[in-house]
Amino acid sequence: YAKPKKGAHVHEITISEINEIGEIVLTDKKVLVSETYLAKSNVPLVKEGDLLLSIKGTLGKVGMVSEKLKNTIPGTSFCILRPYESTLIKSDYLFLYLRSFIGQKMIQISSQGGIIPFISINDLKNLAIPIPTKDEEKEGIMLRERSKELNKKIKNMKKELDDYTNGGWMKIEQGDKENSS
Repeated sequence: YAKPKKGAHVHEITISEINEIGEIVLTDKKVLVSETYLAKSNVPLVKEGDLLLSIKGTLGKVGMVSEKLKNTIPGTSFCILRPYESTLIKSDYLFLYLRSFIGQKMIQISSQGGIIPFISINDLKNLAIPIPTKDEEKEGIMLRERSKELNKKIKNMKKELDDYTNGGWMKIEQGDKENSS
């Protein structure tokens, strides 16, 4: 596949763009693809609420597209999971299940390959996923929201720690100058 000299830029989601709580909020990688390739390919653009599951290499990493990402495609190791509106299992619950210890174990058991593990689309379609009760679904949503809150607090605390660490030597130096005057 030769690199095109002109075409359209699309963003490509990579494994590293799944944050600590499994959200995908931005993409740094841009790829230039020919207009012909884009028109003929069946690579879908991601939508808000989509789940991306790594099915090759870093097997089982799950991310949820948590905001609208313009002209963005999944990386080559990803499969998009997009439950139908009418399905019994909603994206939030599926996301929590696939990230759980049990969900990850099910993915690992269904994997193939030695050096580079992968899960086939057929095996993925046949994964046993328990259907949640309404209460379990509500609890799952609450857990996800609490995870977001905790992650935000951790980021704020890390920023505060970085500010103290990075600015601490200046305060010491300023204090020395004041004491010597």
